[in-house]
Amino acid sequence: MYPEQCRRNYKSFTDGIIKVAEEGALFRGALANGLKMSGIVLCAAGIHDWLKENTYYFFGPISLTRIVGTTGAVAVAGALSLPFDTIKTRMHTMRPLPNGVYPYEGSIDCLAKIMKFECARSKQSNFCAFYTGGQAYFARLWVIAMVS
Repeated sequence: MYPEQCRRNYKSFTDGIIKVAEEGALFRGALANGLKMSGIVLCAAGIHDWLKENTYYFFGPISLTRIVGTTGAVAVAGALSLPFDTIKTRMHTMRPLPNGVYPYEGSIDCLAKIMKFECARSKQSNFCAFYTGGQAYFARLWVIAMVS
């Protein structure tokens, strides 16, 4: 889906790994990805169990117990992990600027630039810049959680 000049045109999986390693992008965004995964794991299991337990307590053994627990857990886990996913995605998809320098030096620099340029009151914006594409993210997390 990228324009022709932005495509990397990997020939195989091995070729892709070699090119990514040569480019220095193999561990780009690793901090943000680790924080994203810990955000999901940190809250999803506890909230899921709590919601299932309370749904069972108030409504008895109904089939909606699992759906209610999963939906609540995905909502909280998604809200906690999506900002880190945004940073990781930007780190993975960044391209060199015309002067040859990358726009972000690391995950913390990416966070600082998003906060400065996209979440500023002077630009009539807020923290929703971190939640762009959230509907697809939540839907994907929900399906993965329901299937597993």
